[in-house]
Amino acid sequence: MSPSIVINKALELSPENPNYLYNWGLLHSMRDELDEAQKWCEKSLKYNNKNPFVYLALGDVFEKKEMVEEAIEVYKKLQELQPDFKDLDKKIAYLESIVKLKRERDEEEENRKKLKEQKEKDKKAEKLKKEKELEILQDKEEKQKQEKVKHEKEKQEKEKHEKEKREKEEKDKRNKEEKEKFEKEEKEKNEKEKQKKEQKEQKEQKEKKEKNLQLKEEKQVEKSTKVLKGKKNSIVKDKDQAQENKKEKVKNEEIKKANPQKSPQKNEKKEITSKESKKNKPK
Repeated sequence: MSPSIVINKALELSPENPNYLYNWGLLHSMRDELDEAQKWCEKSLKYNNKNPFVYLALGDVFEKKEMVEEAIEVYKKLQELQPDFKDLDKKIAYLESIVKLKRERDEEEENRKKLKEQKEKDKKAEKLKKEKELEILQDKEEKQKQEKVKHEKEKQEKEKHEKEKREKEEKDKRNKEEKEKFEKEEKEKNEKEKQKKEQKEQKEQKEKKEKNLQLKEEKQVEKSTKVLKGKKNSIVKDKDQAQENKKEKVKNEEIKKANPQKSPQKNEKKEITSKESKKNKPK
């Protein structure tokens, strides 16, 4: 029958027996079932903390598990129970040296780790510093770029404003010139029209004057014609009267010859007729 079966049946009969618990833990330790071995050895010490072999087995389990400080603590308790335990001082010293070495290594590792962390931290800080400097530089460049863009924009706006101003001035100048030209043309046109009107009026006045003069001349001619006609008629009438007088005279002479006494009365009558004719003659 195997030891495990025997110990297991013994524990079934007496589960709090420290020796059975120790043997059961020792069996697990031999099988490298270290957690189970630790469990059963600690349980054995719970019921009997005076058994040095249980401390020895538990210390061995801690050593296998590389729990050196726990092993030293267990061995020191064993040393309190049995100060003269063979080679226990050497074992404790050896383990303490291991702990010390481990601590030194841990400290060295910790220092290396801290140094590494510090280097990483410094590197990170340097990186952050460079990033910050780069960010500041980028911000500065961006600001300069924005200032440049702003300056260019202001320059363009200024040029645009000046261009618009020049265009407006040129437009105003053209409008002014066109206005002056238009006013000049209108003035010249008005003057021409005025001159034309004056010339027309002068022409009309001249024509009217000439017409009046012509009418006057025509009237004068007509008057002269009438005068001449009157004179002509008067001449004709005088001529006729003269012929009549001549005939009368001849007739009177004939009558005189025939009747010499009556002739003076007829001559008087003839003279009266001649005077009336001269009186009625037009001037």
